[in-house]
Amino acid sequence: ISGSYAFFCTRPPSSASNMAVKPAAAGKWQSALAGQPASTGIVRVAIVGAGPIGLDAAACVLAAHPSLSVVLFERGESAAAAVREWGHVTLFSPNSLNVSGAMAFILARTGRAVPDMTACPTGREYVSQTLQPVAKGLAELYGSRFLLRTRVEVMSIGRGGLRKTEAVAAVGDARRSTAPFTLLVRQELDAGVEHARAKAKDEYVSGFAAVIDASGTYARENANGLGAGGMPALGEKELETSYKEDDLPFF
Repeated sequence: ISGSYAFFCTRPPSSASNMAVKPAAAGKWQSALAGQPASTGIVRVAIVGAGPIGLDAAACVLAAHPSLSVVLFERGESAAAAVREWGHVTLFSPNSLNVSGAMAFILARTGRAVPDMTACPTGREYVSQTLQPVAKGLAELYGSRFLLRTRVEVMSIGRGGLRKTEAVAAVGDARRSTAPFTLLVRQELDAGVEHARAKAKDEYVSGFAAVIDASGTYARENANGLGAGGMPALGEKELETSYKEDDLPFF
């Protein structure tokens, strides 16, 4: 599924009339049925991160075939949590590059306005006009096939109980390619809920045929470094841990 992501989506629309989402060819999704419970006939896809890419991926996967379902994990309070943090900033690219055909399809199908494709919105406008309506539209249009879990951080991803050194395809062992994915997730808890002293609860969520990583690079731990290829520059990590924001000079 993840390898076929570009196949699911059209290019961003130049107008509201160009909103078609291409369905996946049968072979693109049927291979994901391997390892899924035969009784359900549902192929579960996990997507990490409910930002623009995660929402677009969810829209594309769900439009591809009725046997596909999506669980979208977001560690923020709501969809597009990272974009909200820079909501005052104006995007340097127009909506034609930030609102995909899949997003426009969701908005139009659920009776919501498709934003002006020539406009360059602020982050706050991008959330209110596109991202939040798309998240709500996905839930309305696809019902039980779509689940957005917020305040959930994906800590680790495994496959079929296999260790990294087991079932290596290069030596002819194909078990990994058909084994379902399992995610270790941490759910942030409200104060006074379930465990009075616990701030979070860890759990395994399993049975996924594919995982799409759309966690992005905004968070510090995912951000590109200053060195070549996004690696940390020499000495960057030491400087990062030596200074706090309060120590930096104010200009």
